[in-house]
Amino acid sequence: MGDDAVAASNELNALIHQALEVVNVERDYKAELEKLHLRIGGKGGLVKEMEGLNPKKFIGELKALNGLTDENLKKYLKLKKKVEKLVRKQYLETVPVEIRDVIKKKFSREG
Repeated sequence: MGDDAVAASNELNALIHQALEVVNVERDYKAELEKLHLRIGGKGGLVKEMEGLNPKKFIGELKALNGLTDENLKKYLKLKKKVEKLVRKQYLETVPVEIRDVIKKKFSREG
């Protein structure tokens, strides 16, 4: 085999390896997401939020959440909710009153 053929073969093998890695990460991420969903359902919107994230970047965080005890997971969800409220409050303080009222109405309907 010539140098060009060897290089092309190596590139193809690298691409196949990368594709398999992506498939494996996606599969593992979906499995971990399902585990989390079974544990918490729709509480805090966490599962829905994590569905939109990059699996390769966030698989570790998802596995860590699934590794928490039920008690610690509940604490995490409460803390997450408090942080989101604080961030929302701080954000609302920076927008004009007219926009603030619209946003408050929207969030009061969502709970």
